[in-house]
Amino acid sequence: MKKKVWMLDDGEPSSWLDFESILVPEAAESIQVINTPVTKKQEKSPVTAFSLSLLVWGSGHFYLEKNRPGYIYLSLMGLYFIMGTALILFHQEFALFAAERLHVLLVGGVLVVLGLLIWGSNAVDAYYRAKRLQSTPFLGLEQKRWPVCASLLVPGWGQFLNSQPKKGIFFLSFALVGYLALLILTIARPILPLLVTEPLRNGYEVALIITLVAIPPVLLFWVLAVNDAYRSCEDFLHNKRLSVSAGRRLSSRNVLVDLTPSCSAVLGFMLAISLGMQFLPREYYSQYLTQIKGELLANKLIILPELVGRVLALLSQ
Repeated sequence: MKKKVWMLDDGEPSSWLDFESILVPEAAESIQVINTPVTKKQEKSPVTAFSLSLLVWGSGHFYLEKNRPGYIYLSLMGLYFIMGTALILFHQEFALFAAERLHVLLVGGVLVVLGLLIWGSNAVDAYYRAKRLQSTPFLGLEQKRWPVCASLLVPGWGQFLNSQPKKGIFFLSFALVGYLALLILTIARPILPLLVTEPLRNGYEVALIITLVAIPPVLLFWVLAVNDAYRSCEDFLHNKRLSVSAGRRLSSRNVLVDLTPSCSAVLGFMLAISLGMQFLPREYYSQYLTQIKGELLANKLIILPELVGRVLALLSQ
């Protein structure tokens, strides 16, 4: 029986095996090297997170894929919405129930203040969560119109769009006080006749006085928030090269100067108020204030009618 002997050629290593000759031609043609570029995961914007949470509680957290705090804030918003709707539908029954119970009105006031604080804090929390996820420093928007328009709606919103959260929190606190004052003034007339006890009337009168005192500074800082949002964005665009190299938003002014009103803003605001008052004669103010004084006296208030009487005396001079 013959034995088969296999002989190996000592040629070049590349000639030992020809892989293309081994493969089926159709299979060889179908094999391709696919280069899939590795793309960086898209980062979440702090501006979008803050704005979404400001409009709908918790939506900014859902945007950041933080579902647990998102569900908590959204549930709180739903709870406040249900309570507010029930209060509007059954306001007469609630007013009669709380007319002789001071603690009920105090609890209601605390819940309103707490709701405003949760509204602001959920937006601020979403902003800082998104900012911590940034691989590069967030320097804010490079457009002037969006921060200005945002500050017109909510003071402090434009500062967050400009990546200035400390100033944003400062102005946002005045926004919360302003919305609370607006709510108190809105329900003042229908709720005053229902306050049958003297402690309730005195407490609500004090709340009205504090509200009237808080309105002028709130309006002033509202205007300053709009002016600051525009000015800060303008300074950033002017110093953009330095801001990018420093990794933070630079300004040509320090924080104290930024928070103080400029002469042009103050003069413009005072001029607008004075021009607006000139279009209405004194008789209109006197008639309207006299009507308010009569309603306050009819509801057995003491301090506010006296203050209105002093204003009428000044107008009659």
